[in-house]
Amino acid sequence: MNDLRRAALREFQKAVAEVNARADDVMSAFAERTPVESDHVIDWEVWPSRSAVESDHSIGWQVMSIEGALQRGKYRCVQPMLWTRVDVPAVPSRLPGGLPLPLDRVGPTSKFVSARTGWPWRQQGGDWIDADGTLHGTRPWATLPLNAASGPTARATYRVDVTSAVQHIVATGRWCALYLRSVGAPRVIAGGGSAEAPTLTVAYDDGATEVMPAHVVAQITSSSAFPNTAAAEAHLPAMIECPRPRAGVVSAQINLTVTQHWSGARPTLDVYIVDPPVNAEPVQHGIAAAQPLDAGLVGHPSVIGVHRIGDNTTLADVAETAQIPTHLRNYNALRA
Repeated sequence: MNDLRRAALREFQKAVAEVNARADDVMSAFAERTPVESDHVIDWEVWPSRSAVESDHSIGWQVMSIEGALQRGKYRCVQPMLWTRVDVPAVPSRLPGGLPLPLDRVGPTSKFVSARTGWPWRQQGGDWIDADGTLHGTRPWATLPLNAASGPTARATYRVDVTSAVQHIVATGRWCALYLRSVGAPRVIAGGGSAEAPTLTVAYDDGATEVMPAHVVAQITSSSAFPNTAAAEAHLPAMIECPRPRAGVVSAQINLTVTQHWSGARPTLDVYIVDPPVNAEPVQHGIAAAQPLDAGLVGHPSVIGVHRIGDNTTLADVAETAQIPTHLRNYNALRA
């Protein structure tokens, strides 16, 4: 039995050594290809939409299509898009019997502007301003009867004039996000995962016309505990976001398909402008703001520990690299 244990231990140690060697190769290649920079200012470059990222090590990652939502800017509230788009709700598991990896976790719900970050609405169900500029007001920017068909499987296409709302959005620099609410009867529209997802058609004073597909279509029903932005259908109320048009808008209309027309008295669509709460207080800087690359934080009386990863930093400077025969190396464990 002792011989069997010793043989098993040797095989295990051999396997560990092979894994560590492969990890060293990957980390070395990564270090050569990706310079590490840190100055406490995160400037996001545009990340084009794509469904997979591949490296020389044949590691395929399914990623969310950001489509320019993350651009230069330190804070979420100054990004040109309010929400991030996902093209599919989940990625199937590669393991037999495994669970899918959910991707639709970053959009709005009835409680949160952004479910992933915990950014809350002022009230349950979302925040909006009406045509009088009143928060949670009742006078819509646009209204349209939704009675072109009848029945839970009946479909019809509608065009809603939202010129005044879009002109206000452009003039005030708001996100081009609209809150759609059905009054009188339940309605379901084609969602972000449908080929019939809503679009915004804009005409400009220079004669140009632009058709912008909805960047996000988010169901905001009270039963939606998680974001629902990549489904084929969205129950109203819902929020849609399109890229903000440029100046000079003379007309704008939403084109949407209603996929379910339930019975009710005078079914109508009301449109409002989404108005999430944004912090207006001045930025308060910490002690690191005055220390470029954290250079002055080492030995600072108010700092317990510093992790500096700058130019010429090696793996041994920041990670525990000691070889322990019976343990795999943890490259995520930074030195204190």
